[in-house]
Amino acid sequence: MSAPVQTPWRLDRSVNVGDLLVFLTLLASGIGYVIHQDARSTKTEVEVVSLKETDTRHDQAIKDIQTGVDRRMERIEAKLDRLIERGRQ
Repeated sequence: MSAPVQTPWRLDRSVNVGDLLVFLTLLASGIGYVIHQDARSTKTEVEVVSLKETDTRHDQAIKDIQTGVDRRMERIEAKLDRLIERGRQ
């Protein structure tokens, strides 16, 4: 018996138009996706910075309110102490 004849492997240079259109469509979709993701992450970064600034302002407002409440409580306690002392006399 004789050995089978092996033909060298070759690439066909012809390209199907449909395959080319599918490739270009996928390429355009991938590029559009990357650009869209970049825009989304930029928008998200801006929103996070804005939320941090808002959070900082709210924290300061809460501290200011707490300080005011503490002062009022101290005044009330002082007045109550004076009333209690008057009642004992």
